[in-house]
Amino acid sequence: MLTGYEQVKTIVIARDAENNSTAAVDNVKCSLQLAALPVPNNPFEYVGNSLRVAFMIFPGYENQTLTVGTLEDLCLEIIKDRSLIRGLAEAKGLPKRVGEQQAVNFFK
Repeated sequence: MLTGYEQVKTIVIARDAENNSTAAVDNVKCSLQLAALPVPNNPFEYVGNSLRVAFMIFPGYENQTLTVGTLEDLCLEIIKDRSLIRGLAEAKGLPKRVGEQQAVNFFK
């Protein structure tokens, strides 16, 4: 066991759903079980008392269903307002009138 592990009170695991959110959930649950840690029934909920454990599957839920994809997909969805993308690209040194696709690719 790692030094200081006894002081850990909360563990949160973040994982991409990739192409199969069900497989992602099953993978995290299996890993927690193999490590003899508390296993939440669902993503985004805690279990345990002295050690609380949770896991998150990204990009998250849409219409109460886990979606496939990655954290990067979630980030792109958040900044899909192109004016924000252009502002971020400009702040990173891209030309002022950078094309939307260039800006999107810049932040992938």
